[in-house]
Amino acid sequence: MSWDQYITTLKADSQVEEAAIWGCDKGAESKWAGGPGLDSITADEIKKLAGDRSAFRQCGPHISGKKCMLLTDNMDAEGIYCLNLKTAADADGNRYSICVGKTNKGKTGREGDTERERERERQCALCCCCKVDLSHPHVCLSVCLSVSTALIIAKGTKDANGGHLAEQVFKIVKYLREAGY
Repeated sequence: MSWDQYITTLKADSQVEEAAIWGCDKGAESKWAGGPGLDSITADEIKKLAGDRSAFRQCGPHISGKKCMLLTDNMDAEGIYCLNLKTAADADGNRYSICVGKTNKGKTGREGDTERERERERQCALCCCCKVDLSHPHVCLSVCLSVSTALIIAKGTKDANGGHLAEQVFKIVKYLREAGY
């Protein structure tokens, strides 16, 4: 399964309008997948989301150039890993929920890795065409040995509930974290 299939999985939910996945390692910020509605996210916006978020309560972040207000920051909280935002009103007065989830640092064969993690990395290093199968215990990610942290971003529909959006993002974040990503 490619990164685009994670976007498809997120957007299959009727309350998710757009989604994107960005690599957020310092100096290597890059878009891995995403729909046209979040195409204008910038590397600078990703740096701010992945960095020090302490000023977000007074001066919220921007996503695709749209000013957002911080609702909750649980990105570093065990079992949550999400940041919940609300966009400023658009020309029609609509405000949208946005959820940003963060994966953890991937393992690269360091001391303390489990045998399963080491075996997965050996298999990944040998793959010529990485695929991800959510139902299979071996997960092979095409960039698992180079970029190790990602932000999963989902924008809800006009009437989307922020809590529901966070649940959808968390499912992907949890899966990637359990896969050692």
